Amino acid sequence: MYEKIIKADLGADVKIIDLRTDTISKPTQEMREAMYVAELGDDVYGEDPTVIELERRCAELLGKEDAVFLVSGTMANLIAIMVHCPIRGSEVISGDKSHTFRLEQGGASQIAGIQTVTLKNKEDGTFDLDELRDKIRKNPDIHEPISSLILVENTHNLCGGKVLPLEWLEKVNHIAGEHNIPIHMDGARLMNAATYLKVTPRRVVRDVDSVCFCLSKGLGCPVGAILCGNSQFIAKARRVRKVLGGGWRQAGVLAAAGLVAIDTMIDRLKIDHEHAYEIAKAIHQTRSNLFKVQLSKVQTNILLMYIDTTKVDIRELQRRLQTVMDSDEVRASVRCSSLKSNCVRFVLYHEITDEDVTNAIRKIQLIISCDSYFLDYLGGTIADLKSPVAWVDLKEVETNIIKLYYRHPSRGIAEFSRRLREIEEGDPVKVSLVVSARSGMDYLRLATYWEITDEDTRLAAMKLVYVIEEFGRNFVSKI
Repeated sequence: MYEKIIKADLGADVKIIDLRTDTISKPTQEMREAMYVAELGDDVYGEDPTVIELERRCAELLGKEDAVFLVSGTMANLIAIMVHCPIRGSEVISGDKSHTFRLEQGGASQIAGIQTVTLKNKEDGTFDLDELRDKIRKNPDIHEPISSLILVENTHNLCGGKVLPLEWLEKVNHIAGEHNIPIHMDGARLMNAATYLKVTPRRVVRDVDSVCFCLSKGLGCPVGAILCGNSQFIAKARRVRKVLGGGWRQAGVLAAAGLVAIDTMIDRLKIDHEHAYEIAKAIHQTRSNLFKVQLSKVQTNILLMYIDTTKVDIRELQRRLQTVMDSDEVRASVRCSSLKSNCVRFVLYHEITDEDVTNAIRKIQLIISCDSYFLDYLGGTIADLKSPVAWVDLKEVETNIIKLYYRHPSRGIAEFSRRLREIEEGDPVKVSLVVSARSGMDYLRLATYWEITDEDTRLAAMKLVYVIEEFGRNFVSKI
């Protein structure tokens, strides 16, 4: 999932297009300059003027009474849960694909003695409201935990950057109000949600009691997250922050970047959304049976490409996207992440240019079309022969590899492999086909890569058909 990549020497002409996540975005020059000249103080004492200004501006932006500057969204979510659930044995209700449940080490239970009960997330990041009502413990007795918080995520990471509908949030708010339970929004990419909905951030968070958003993702800051709520909530949050080791001193050097971000980076997020849609559209246009996107559901800066994992190995796909061969026209190493077992994720951010998007599309399409045509055409051609000599099991086909099973009563696999390499006078196609054949194995290995063109694949298929039929006639005569 989160895997460190060691930068190899790819050559001066190779551009790394890193689409694993937007957390790798770097601060702009304007941010760096603001950090250098930031006015500083001790934030634990409440004396850092730059931090104070950032917190004031963010609270105002979201329409909340107060805010606190924190090191990360993970810390912000944990603090929010601990403040809303002060009694050990409390219970948080969240979606089963939420970042807090899946990707934050179960911090609420590990540190605070608070358990999470989950609802099945729908594709759009929401969950069923009737199920929410059922999960709320109305009158818990001494045996049960206490329902103390409802948690929502917006945009929803594992659902592909989906934006929660405002009408749905209003309904969640109504249910929470009936039971006097607060709502916290994990808004790590909140500004992307507001951009997609074309409303203010204040409107997006109107129906929740507390909200956090990251400065270090699409907004491009080096570090930081903001947690907002009412004054009493934030006062308690500062106390919890301290026990978690989150109190910092001259934090204004980081807060300065945040001030630049909220002034200059929010309006440009729509460019990242457009870039994600461009890549999704290009993948969709390949019409591949192995690689698919849900084009109508690409809403923000996150794109999920779903993969037929019965035929494609995700790690091999990632490796091939990263690799640049000497003969490649596209001098790009494209990097992506795999947060699920059946898809890879591409995330766009401010450092990814129009040219980067064009080159990423060319590289992705090259890999997809290479694999799809090779597997569908060559594998299908051999399967259609129904030869007793050589055959393929299409269910076993991997990313770029076909196993060609072989049997013959008198002519071994080495002879078959040698005949594929040889060019004889009567051959209908003058092609030397080199395959991998190991002694003692009952199959040959056919592997493609991005130097193998569609024409190469067609010629290889013709040679294979001719040789398989030749050996098949000999096979019949032996019987």
